[in-house]
Amino acid sequence: GWGLGSFSQEPGTNASFSMWGGILGFGLTAGAIFLLREYLLYMVKAALLEPLAITCMMQVYFPAIEGQTPNPEWEEKLNNASKKFREMVKSRQLGGKQIKCFHLIENF
Repeated sequence: GWGLGSFSQEPGTNASFSMWGGILGFGLTAGAIFLLREYLLYMVKAALLEPLAITCMMQVYFPAIEGQTPNPEWEEKLNNASKKFREMVKSRQLGGKQIKCFHLIENF
């Protein structure tokens, strides 16, 4: 018969199956490990490095803008940037007076 015994008598076929099975198994394992490593590295970056970078940037940004007054030309450009932004500016009122875009950004 052509059962398992006959199949095992073909050394070339067995070697080929063993070789491709090993390569495929190793490739899948290596791929899974690579994806897990990339996921974990991204999570570490998101949890630790990004908040640290934002904190450092804020320590430089706030002293740099302290005492500066907004440029009216830029306020006008930002107030007219888009329909959605205009609606957002109009919807935020402070004592019946429209808030300028820079105040929106500062209070965000």
